Amino acid sequence: MRRFTLMITLGFVSTILSVLPGCSAITIPVPVSLTEAGVGSFDVMAGVPANAKANFSFTLEQRGGSGRLSIDPANVSIQPTNTATGKVSALTFQEQNACLDACSSAGVAADTCDTVCTQGELLVTIWIGSQDAIAADCASGDQFVFYVVLDASGNATSVSVAPTSLPQSTLDLLNGGSFGACVEVLSPIDGTVVVDTLTFNVGL
Repeated sequence: MRRFTLMITLGFVSTILSVLPGCSAITIPVPVSLTEAGVGSFDVMAGVPANAKANFSFTLEQRGGSGRLSIDPANVSIQPTNTATGKVSALTFQEQNACLDACSSAGVAADTCDTVCTQGELLVTIWIGSQDAIAADCASGDQFVFYVVLDASGNATSVSVAPTSLPQSTLDLLNGGSFGACVEVLSPIDGTVVVDTLTFNVGL
């Protein structure tokens, strides 16, 4: 198990605040570096989940009452193993079938395998819980699934997440200043997946 300590000091002077027009809600972005924690880069085989765990600790000056998670598309990419022929968003039927076979053999749900292997999306799933409770096999904690649409070169064009808001259990951990995370990626092709930064968007 790898441990990573992240010091984040947030204040109204040092942090950029986003205020929606006509609303009193204030949102503070709290980025955590998955790469520095050792869980941001994965060597993957198509259809086979790869995961890793890390612990995070930080100082949060303002307690959040709501929030959501996001990943900037600019922070996600796949480098195909075969750079001469690797095209992420235009998989051949042979590539799709090989991915589906591997995905099914790995015990992944059929609809998830279809999203990755047939539609060519990258799935990044993150489980968040207490540092003691999060398991290295990604079997516990609050689950967030990021659906990453990729172009032919393996760069992300958009990222959506479900659920869209943080449950109270995750907010409590964030407000407490520490959490454990298990990150899992499921790729449509062989290669190296990079997911650099996860951002907590904390509503005050």
